[in-house]
Amino acid sequence: MDSMSSFVEILRQRSSVRAYADDMVPEELIQEIIDLASWAPSAGNTQPWRVKAFSQEATAQFIREFEILGWESALPKIKQLFQDQKKLNSAKANEAVIALLESELRIKGRPSALLIYSKKESFSDFFRYSINAMSLYIYRMINPASENRWDFRVRLTKNLIRRAWKDFFISKSATQASLANFTYALTLAAKSRGLGTCIQFLYNGVFSGFKERIGLTSMDKIFGVVIIGYPTPSTQQDNMGEFRIRNPVNTDWIKRF
Repeated sequence: MDSMSSFVEILRQRSSVRAYADDMVPEELIQEIIDLASWAPSAGNTQPWRVKAFSQEATAQFIREFEILGWESALPKIKQLFQDQKKLNSAKANEAVIALLESELRIKGRPSALLIYSKKESFSDFFRYSINAMSLYIYRMINPASENRWDFRVRLTKNLIRRAWKDFFISKSATQASLANFTYALTLAAKSRGLGTCIQFLYNGVFSGFKERIGLTSMDKIFGVVIIGYPTPSTQQDNMGEFRIRNPVNTDWIKRF
């Protein structure tokens, strides 16, 4: 199989794994996967991602205390459950949801966990490095001859300040997109090395004291967690069901605008 075919297979076979073997993933292999993922694209090549790597023991504690907060991964199957069984009464619906969570969505085995986070960007830093730079760039590009150049740059800077908060939030969104790229790259790199992964997101500020316990500060923002480990032999077969189907992407081709 050539490299392109291998890459396509990795894209198609990557899935969310929730049943793991007890075998420990060597730290060297985890670091290799992190290094491979660092080739993910990021806004302005800022590479904002940072990682906290949990041991098996720390991951087991993390799962015991906080896994239930990662319920967003259950939503697609819960939705499907209610669509398939619309006549369920409330009691039966509750029982079905709990059974679904226990049988298919709880993490089983002894995986490790990678917590992805970044440093928060302050507005003052954004203004100093971005707004002033843009005003200088636009000033040089336009280079007006009809008014005093310094007055023009002052007026231009004031206009940029008016939209600074909007641009600041756009910058924050670009950072989030960069972290998403890195997270997905982690799952592909892990798959290429025979490991399974499961992305979980709902760990941002939901519980008090957690960030301090793992050495993060108020200036650190948690993006998400990637559970990683050796999948059980039955996992690949279990992941070939309806959730492996991909719907056609609705693509609108624009010839001119």
